[in-house]
Amino acid sequence: MGNYLNPGSTMFWGSLRSQIYIDKSGLIRQMNTLLYTEQRYVCVSRPRRFGKSMAANMLAAYYDKENDTKELFAGLKISKDTSFDENINKYDVIKINMQEFLSATQSMDDMLKLLQKRILADLRNKYPEFVTEENLVFVMQDVFAKTNSPFIILIDEWDCLFREYETDIGWFRTVNLGIWYIRFTPPNLLWRQCCAINLVRTGIRRRLMKH
Repeated sequence: MGNYLNPGSTMFWGSLRSQIYIDKSGLIRQMNTLLYTEQRYVCVSRPRRFGKSMAANMLAAYYDKENDTKELFAGLKISKDTSFDENINKYDVIKINMQEFLSATQSMDDMLKLLQKRILADLRNKYPEFVTEENLVFVMQDVFAKTNSPFIILIDEWDCLFREYETDIGWFRTVNLGIWYIRFTPPNLLWRQCCAINLVRTGIRRRLMKH
């Protein structure tokens, strides 16, 4: 278990133990239907306090292959779905909170460098024999090529970048090209079809006002 790679189920367990918990595990069924499809890139945009981060923690707990969380989901709606056993604890999960990296850096370039460094550290701990360079995308390609183990990527607080750098659109091209590269670049489309089988981004739905 790492900080970003297969982060475990502690955060979701805390939600389940809370005095008020609303079962949103139906979202997992929807995500399962999108695995290995062209619709697997999902953006969850809702107002504050709508449960977006909780949902990301739930997805991480469900897909994380380093933890046995079947008992954790017992009694929830998803446990009765036909896709439950097929996908639970079957994938490497990368879960990042963009606000964490934004708060620790002073520029977009520094944030992206820190993000890559930290995720590479987790990948190096789990797959030391395959991490032979400092390019995150190439390393993930190599891991998949050697293990045939695809990634679920969960990006929380994606919209904080828009709030912080809304007057500077140059960063948007840099970050979006990175996501685009993950989706479409590799040879014989292995990455597109298998390596990153689901990409989920969460953020606040912004209201656009005309003056």
